[in-house]
Amino acid sequence: MIISGSDLPIIGKLRNHTEFVNVSKYGNKAIADGIILRVAKRQTYEQNVPKNEKIRLGHIVTKKIGKAVIRNKIKRKLRVAGRIILANYAKPGYDYVLISRKKIVDYPLDKINSELLILLKNTNTLKKQKIIH
Repeated sequence: MIISGSDLPIIGKLRNHTEFVNVSKYGNKAIADGIILRVAKRQTYEQNVPKNEKIRLGHIVTKKIGKAVIRNKIKRKLRVAGRIILANYAKPGYDYVLISRKKIVDYPLDKINSELLILLKNTNTLKKQKIIH
């Protein structure tokens, strides 16, 4: 079940270089055709982090992908996919970095969402869902 709108948990942003480096240094990596996902538990490199801290998301789209218009379009898609998929399926207390690859230019949002779910499963950060009968 996907929650949408105002019911979604707040997702924070990774803002500075050291936060991205910490995710790279202390985290796990999973690779798909269009996206690379790096995941790190915040408690491993930050102190005094509450156990159920919010999810933080960062994304990287390099100039290799294309010109500014294409990069901005991909960033918007990654932001939406992160907001939908990570808010519903990712474990809290982790930092997530989405790194785009060249193939993502042709991907619709559904394909990005499905790849992101697979990457969450591969990094063992897929939240266990409650089954409602």
